[in-house]
Amino acid sequence: MEPGREPTGTIVFASVGVTSFGFDVFSVAAPQTPESASAEGLAERRHTDGVSINFNAQFADEGGEEVAFVSERTGSAGLFLCRPGSDRAVPLPAVEGSLFHDRPTVRGGRLYFVSAHEKPDGWFRSWAAVYATDLGSEETVRVTPRGVADMSPAVSVSGELLAVASYGERPWAFDFHELETEQFTSVTSLLNPELHHYNPFFSPSGARLGYHRFRGAGAPGDSLIPYRQPVRSPVSSVRMLRVHGSFPSFSPDAKYLALNGDFFKSPGVTILRADGSKRWVLAKQPNLFYTSWSPSESGVVFTSAGPIFETPKATVRVARIEFDPTELTDDRGDVDVAVKELTRPEAGNDAFPAVSPCGRWLVFRSGRSGHKNLYIVDAARGEETIRRVTDGEWIDTMPSWSPDGELIAFSSNRHEPGNAAVFSIYLVRPDGTGLRRVHVAGPPGSAEADRERINHVCFSPDGEWLLFTANLGGVVAEPVSGPNQFQPYGDLYVCRLDGSGVRRLTCNAYENGTPTWGPALGVESLSLGAPAADDSLGEFDEPLWLTCGV
Repeated sequence: MEPGREPTGTIVFASVGVTSFGFDVFSVAAPQTPESASAEGLAERRHTDGVSINFNAQFADEGGEEVAFVSERTGSAGLFLCRPGSDRAVPLPAVEGSLFHDRPTVRGGRLYFVSAHEKPDGWFRSWAAVYATDLGSEETVRVTPRGVADMSPAVSVSGELLAVASYGERPWAFDFHELETEQFTSVTSLLNPELHHYNPFFSPSGARLGYHRFRGAGAPGDSLIPYRQPVRSPVSSVRMLRVHGSFPSFSPDAKYLALNGDFFKSPGVTILRADGSKRWVLAKQPNLFYTSWSPSESGVVFTSAGPIFETPKATVRVARIEFDPTELTDDRGDVDVAVKELTRPEAGNDAFPAVSPCGRWLVFRSGRSGHKNLYIVDAARGEETIRRVTDGEWIDTMPSWSPDGELIAFSSNRHEPGNAAVFSIYLVRPDGTGLRRVHVAGPPGSAEADRERINHVCFSPDGEWLLFTANLGGVVAEPVSGPNQFQPYGDLYVCRLDGSGVRRLTCNAYENGTPTWGPALGVESLSLGAPAADDSLGEFDEPLWLTCGV
């Protein structure tokens, strides 16, 4: 490997829920008394333009007309301003190179906001900090002390005081407090009782109350979910795409992607044209997860059939889906398939099949011994030929082949078998020899190495880099302030095979994962027309803490 060589190619991944949010910023006249609140008197007003998702706003003027807000319209969380009567959002000054901006507030000629562009002194610390930009000179200063993570700033009307949500230098944790007040006034439930409303804010005069919510079916603006969205990449030689689905994998010619749905309602396996312009359904049943497209057979995709989070002995099978690629035409929505189960139902939890570069072998995770280890079977005949790769009372999972077929990367907690919350990257040869751990967060034996939670590992097309999702950067926004994220600290990273050269690729308030790494896509991957889309905008889950019984 050449020293300093940058990673290249196209990374496709999923983010929990975000493609479905459809947020816009709204406000109502604030009721003066509880008795005065009525749907007729509230007169809801939309402030943002319906492009992408728009959220976490504050009024930028005294009268509650202008709003500063966050939008993902440029491929990452940026800051914008909307004025009444204008049909476009104006970009606000931002930190060049930052992938994450949040909570803008304009006070006294300054813009206060959260950014995550400065890496802290070590891993497992939030990158979030509060900054202020002079709107005249556009000079930016850090307000947050170094070594401290601050979120959700609130600025006094005078601009002299700043309140933040902060846990200082402590590890991030939840605190719950029960509050009792004399009286509540219903506001948004009078207008939209079936919708969720987020992060309310008042105008400086107190006359208007703002919030963001799903803009509603049929509302002006983006009303469908694109199957594929460009995401801003911090590495110029790497293109990043977010898909509406999960566990994507490239076809041999990189013209298509296979991917799963949400495991509960949407089709189990679909095929997406790489430019996002067309999607076909391969398998309608939703309980399918993971995809691996055969590099030697353009009409074969492997998947797992069964529940995704289960015990070693639960029935989950590796399946081979065969179809005719010539049926991927614009006039069809479904494709005829033949499904062959490659593992036995009584074998237990067989999942995450990854096909070898030659197309002959599948490595997968199996719980047939009572513990989840790795096995290899013939990609066509299944368990007629099977051999064990790893063996132990721990969890080995989510394997991936190197492009030359010499190595298998996987996630495992074998360094701490009793803890199902810690996973690190391991490499092994297909014959089970040469096992070694890739230390990412710290050297062997360090406290940092023992805190790694790394999953969904795969190789770069040239075999020189590893791509994975990890907890290395903590959280950059309060998880209870938005729709549900199972692991809001999950971001994408790359490193070399020895664990060096770690680069953070995503930085946002979402769980990002299930990535695949393919070749650099050419101009043919850019759709010249309107992208195909899904009509399930607005369907997402609320934070689980709302109903967990705490």
